[in-house]
Amino acid sequence: MCGVPYMKLDRIGKGGSGFVYRVLDPKRRICALKEVDLRNQDEATRESFLNEQHLLQQLQGEPCIIKLVASEMDEESMVLRMVMECGDVDLARILQDL
Repeated sequence: MCGVPYMKLDRIGKGGSGFVYRVLDPKRRICALKEVDLRNQDEATRESFLNEQHLLQQLQGEPCIIKLVASEMDEESMVLRMVMECGDVDLARILQDL
């Protein structure tokens, strides 16, 4: 992604439009790779995912905001990819446990 090779280790999450994988970066750091398939999504849904990417970029350095390492939109395959720091627990799991 963006010319940087990431090795997929395992799938750690699944949503309605894609998957989240635990990946290893070239410096052997664990990250999370979110891949969102936008091919069958309506324009509003596509815009919301692209807005998520934009907001993460704008909020970098703020407390409690996950670090966005890299992102790209593959226009040919219509897949949005975002590499982020990998947390121990995701929001969905926290909400599920409530």
